[in-house]
Amino acid sequence: MGIISMVYLQVENQGENVEFNLNLSKTHSISLEIFSITGRKIKKLVSTIPLVSGQYKYYWNGYDHFGLPICQNQFFAKLLFDDSSLIKYFEFNQSVSS
Repeated sequence: MGIISMVYLQVENQGENVEFNLNLSKTHSISLEIFSITGRKIKKLVSTIPLVSGQYKYYWNGYDHFGLPICQNQFFAKLLFDDSSLIKYFEFNQSVSS
C-alpha cells in the first residue's frame, strides 16, 4: 500500500521520555495514543490532525492524561491514519522522584 514509509519508536538515553519518530510518504490524518498492556487508554499524544508528507517527532514523558506518573512499564502505541492503524509494543521504565 505504501501509506506509511516507516514508523519506529526510540527511548531516549536519559530514560525520561519515549520518542516517536513518524515518517509519512503522503498527507494523512493521524492520531497517536498510548495504552497500557491491559488495553486502558493512558494518553492521547496527538489528536486527529492532517499531516503532510515528511518526518515528525512526538514525545511521551510517562504521565497519563491527568498528569499522574504511570507505574507500569509495558505499553502499546496506537497510530491511527486515515482508515488504518498500526500498533507498536514498547517498554518504558520511568524514574519518578518524590
